[in-house]
Amino acid sequence: MTLEVPNVDAVLDPAYAKYIVERHFKDHLAAARDLADYWADLLQRCIASSSKTGAEEDLVVIAGFFRNGLKAYDGTLVCLEAGAVGAAHITLRALWEAELYTKWILKGGKERWGRQAYVADMRREREWNRRIIPGTAEAQNYESKWQDTFGSAPPQPSAQMAAAAPARVAEIDGLLALDKY
Repeated sequence: MTLEVPNVDAVLDPAYAKYIVERHFKDHLAAARDLADYWADLLQRCIASSSKTGAEEDLVVIAGFFRNGLKAYDGTLVCLEAGAVGAAHITLRALWEAELYTKWILKGGKERWGRQAYVADMRREREWNRRIIPGTAEAQNYESKWQDTFGSAPPQPSAQMAAAAPARVAEIDGLLALDKY
């Protein structure tokens, strides 16, 4: 016979929450974990299959939104397995958003909207890389905002990141200059 774990804190009691999950929801969460494993295998098969066809828009939907949805689902399970139901709401929101974006792209036309999602992601990555290149407008803006917010200089990137940033920006600029983007 299992001894009951007492609830010692009405606001935050991780030991009690985990005990309740183990006692009442163990089988449900095991089935949910099996589903996550199935989806992970499916994701790998989808990436392999779409890589063979060369359809970039498929990869945006699969490797981008499906993968993000799977990560959000996994994060939700981690929270629920620990009994952190409130924290699971955040990852559930991310899962819901991944689903909405996927449906939006598939319904509206993956060629157009998948490409636009990819371009938006590339532009976001370009901006982040330009933040660590001294003298760029993005670096100056970032440093100014950091100074205003925290009253100090921003943390410095590693030497490896700083050295790689200009090449990555040039690579992204080359991609974005293609007619299809």
